[in-house]
Parts: sequence; C-alpha cells; structure tokens
Amino acid sequence: MGIKNLMKLIQASAPAAVKEITLKELLGRKVAIDASMTIYSFLVAVRSSSDGAPSANLTNEAGEVTSHLQGIFSRTIRLMEHGVRPVYVFDGKPPTLKSGELAKRKEAKEKAKIDLEAAQARIAAAGEDDAEAAKEAVAEAEKLAKRTVHMQGSHQEEAKHLLRLMGVPVVEAPCEAEAQCAALAKAGVVWAAATEDMDTLCFGTPRLLRRLTFSEARKLPVWEISLPKLLADLGLSMDQFVDVCILCGCDYLEPLKGIGPVKALERVRKHGDLAAVIEALREEGKVPVPEGYPIDEALRLFHEADITDPETLRGDIKWTAPDEAGLVEYLVDQKGFNADRVRNAIERLKKARAKGGQKRMDSFFTMGAKAKAAPAAKKGAAKPKSAAAKPARRTSASVKAGAAAAAAAAAAAASSAGTASPVAAEPSGAVVAAPSTGPASPAATPAEGPAGRSAPEAAATPAPVFFAASRPKPAASKRSSEDMDSAETSKAKRAK
Repeated sequence: MGIKNLMKLIQASAPAAVKEITLKELLGRKVAIDASMTIYSFLVAVRSSSDGAPSANLTNEAGEVTSHLQGIFSRTIRLMEHGVRPVYVFDGKPPTLKSGELAKRKEAKEKAKIDLEAAQARIAAAGEDDAEAAKEAVAEAEKLAKRTVHMQGSHQEEAKHLLRLMGVPVVEAPCEAEAQCAALAKAGVVWAAATEDMDTLCFGTPRLLRRLTFSEARKLPVWEISLPKLLADLGLSMDQFVDVCILCGCDYLEPLKGIGPVKALERVRKHGDLAAVIEALREEGKVPVPEGYPIDEALRLFHEADITDPETLRGDIKWTAPDEAGLVEYLVDQKGFNADRVRNAIERLKKARAKGGQKRMDSFFTMGAKAKAAPAAKKGAAKPKSAAAKPARRTSASVKAGAAAAAAAAAAAASSAGTASPVAAEPSGAVVAAPSTGPASPAATPAEGPAGRSAPEAAATPAPVFFAASRPKPAASKRSSEDMDSAETSKAKRAK
C-alpha cells in the first residue's frame, strides 16, 4: 500500500520536488531496485490471451509461469543499455505490525477470485448471441484476474537465480526491501532507490525513482523525487514528514477517519509532531482515535528500520560478466525461451557491460557539487532527531532549521553514488519466452501489489518482439553561423 495519496499531496503542495527524466539521464547511476515490487508488476503486466478470453500469465509448455523471468531479463538489459547499473533488493520477513495489512490483502484476493468465477460464468452464458455482454464480462474478468495475482516465493528465487547468471548484484534484505534500498542510497552506495512504494521516502532515500521499469511502449518519463527539496517545500523536518505519512495511512497503521493528506499536513504543522496531533484529536473528540493506537511502534519501524549495514554490502555490490552457458541452459533448456532471442539478448548484455568504463561528466566535479550543496543548511541548525519510540515535542521555531539540516545531509550523502556505464541505442523489444497461452495482449494497471504493498502503476505490456540493438551513427559536427562570422572577423583583423 505504501503511503495513501502521498503522491497527490506532493504534486499539489511541492510539485518542484518531482522532476521528469529519461533513462539516458541515468547514465552511470547505480540504482537500488525494489525487486519484489518489480516482479509483481511483471506478473500483472506481462500477459497473453487468445480467442477473446481474459489474459493470463505467460507460461512455458510445462505450464510454469515465466512472466516474471521475461520481465526481469528484458527490462534489466534495457536499463543497462542506457547506462543504469541496477542492484536488485529482495524483501525479507515482514514486520509483525504489518500482519493486519497482509490479512486484508489476502481477504481481498479471495474475494476477487469469487468475483472472477462469476465473471467467467457470464462470459460463457453470453456466448456468441450477446457479443456486447460478453465483451463487458471479459473486461471485468481482466481486472479481477490481476487482483488475484499472487507472487510466490519460487518467483523470487527464480528471479535471484536469473540475475546472478546475468552478473547483476542481488541484495537480500532482512525485512522491508524499500527500507534497505533507502539505506543504500543514504549511505551513497547507490545514487537512488527505485520503486512504486512511496514509503521509501519515509525511510530516508535522498532520491526516489518511480516508473523506472515501466514498459517502453507507454512512453512515460521516469519520475525523480528529491527528498531534500520535498522537505524544504513542505516546510517540514524529516521527523515531521514521517508523522504526516503515518497520519495519511501506511502499511503499519490505518488512517484515522476524516484525516486525509491535506489535513494531516495541516495538523502536523500546527501541533508540531504526531504525538501532539493524536493528543489534540482526542481532546477535540471529533475524530475517533482507537485505544492503543500504536503510533510508537509505527514510528520505530520507520526510524529504526531492520536493515543490513550498507557499508558491509558496499564491497559485495559488483557487476560481473554474464554466465552465457548458464543463461542458455536455464532460460532455453529449463524455461522454454526462444534460443536465438536469448543468445541475441546475451550479446546485448555483454556489450552494455563492456562499456562500463565511461564516466559521467558530473563525476569530474564531485567536490564542486558537494560544496554547492553545503550552504543549504542554516548555520547552527540542529541535525534531524534520531529515531525514538516516541518523538519529543517539536516547536515551530525548530521546524525550518530541521528541514534545512535534513535536506543538506541527504543531498551530501547522495552525491557520492554512481559510477560510469555507457549508454547504448535502445532496442525496441525484449526477449520472449515461448508462451503456451497464445499471442500477447496489453494488461491493465493492477489493483494490488505484493504482500502488504501498493500495486505499482503497471504498464500495459504486450509480449514484446525482440530486435537486435543498432548503434546510432554520430551526427556530423557543424559550425554555427556565429562561429563562422567570428572566424571571418578575426581573419579581417589579422589582415589589417
């Protein structure tokens, strides 16, 4: 689920914190990707259908689902061809406080299964006599089918195995993957975290990338959300931002009735912190606050997340040569992918990795970038408060100072991440497993995500057709008219 309506709040109250970028602008950037969310989006989006029936996951001749493998293989190569250096981070054991959310998700999936059976019965009843009714029933069944998608542990293990064969680093988080992604970004091990889960901002990632693994067919830019800019524009400290997000509703706590994102922001600005807001709501008596409302535990999970120390992972995050024989044996022999397409994709992968020595231009000016970011913190400003089970009251006088300090610290930590990897021409297509369910068809946005997490805005992704990448010819350099005029003027002066 993430944080309810947080993106809407950001777009309305701090739009400058969101920037649209292209994949080419991420050349040389190391990015920690929430693997569980990404795999789920592929299970929902990479589908096929036949004879007007609702779409289903791609499968091989043995009936094994291959949508997640096709998605991971194709999109990862595409990212690396643009110079992105991906690090996939997998979920560990969910926190206990998340069990209520997980139970709700499971119940919703069970209901969707029952509704799906009813929709399929309507399709069969309509038959050829009522084409319009059948069409409506198919559309409804399509939506319901996506709500029943369940990411299994085997899907994650298969994705890990594939990524390791590709030479792409894998990190297994002890708990929440988005928390580990944020920790890697804060420590400068990577440049940004990439996921559709907005609570990654609550864990403190300096930059959040959304829509990074969306289908190329959607032609949507990547969203880069800057946490320092967001805090400054909202006028909040990091602690207060987390307070607002908890009031909006998160994986750990349901939102209070009558408190949406706008009111949550207003309340925290007025009262200073979450504890004071809850106290005020109870005194007013207009908004019911459940007894034992566990705000302390929710705050602890955000401020003291269970993660692996990023410094212990720094030396293990490496991009190695792909295991060509291993990839062919796994994808072709075991999973039924097309042999020629797999081998062509491996060549693309090797080329993308071979050019990894190229550096970004801004990497030569790292010191200048840090020096420029430093003045953002006001002189004498206090550092953001450390995590506590129950935060101390914050006064309005310290809000702006806290926000500035948090912004400067986050910006400085992020500036050191990312090494070079070149950009190659983007191919139009991806490697496809040989599906047994028929030709591919677009899939709609899912209603739910992996356990206890919001569904990504999954792209409608037809099973793509692979084309070999081609290198674009460099444009011939041309002298501008101003350059030529200047040259002629200089020549005339020398003649005099």
